Amino acid sequence: MRSNPSLADPPAVEPPHRAPGTPGLLAGLGVVGLETIEPAVLAALIGGEPLLLIGAHGTGKTYLLARIAEALALSFRHYNASLLNYDDLVGYPLPDARGELRFVRTPASIWGAEAVLVDEIARSRPDMQNRIFPIIHERRVQGILLEELRLPLGGDEPAGGRGRGLSLQWLRAPRRGARRPVRVRKSRCRAGRR
Repeated sequence: MRSNPSLADPPAVEPPHRAPGTPGLLAGLGVVGLETIEPAVLAALIGGEPLLLIGAHGTGKTYLLARIAEALALSFRHYNASLLNYDDLVGYPLPDARGELRFVRTPASIWGAEAVLVDEIARSRPDMQNRIFPIIHERRVQGILLEELRLPLGGDEPAGGRGRGLSLQWLRAPRRGARRPVRVRKSRCRAGRR
């Protein structure tokens, strides 16, 4: 039986070497211990690619995005998918006078957000997982483009609750010619503040 190459483990990426004592950009934001994932984070920022942050509780997923959003002056939202109702995320659907679907926005809804982290995706209901994927991957809600969303991130814990560091993967739908996911070797350090 042949294995599907699109499902194979993605190639590992080694972080670039720095001169001793030279801080990275994340360290400049007050995020320490995540030097191994810095190249992937920067590539996602530059290329506008969504990422999936994988790390146990306390590894700095939310802190990382909050610091990046603050440094770039982006409007930031954080959602725990395991507790999330769809109406909390997008507001309440309401047809307008032309019969088109609009959403009554709330201060916590995703509309207008420029950076979003949806955490605990695997712990959410399957129907919510299906609704979250197009938000993170396509920047769309019910087919409506989230024009302001520049930095979409998903977050989850490692399978089986194992692992101590934080790792990243490109979040791309498998298709012919698509970029393969990138696995960044896990950091041995936990994220922290300076």
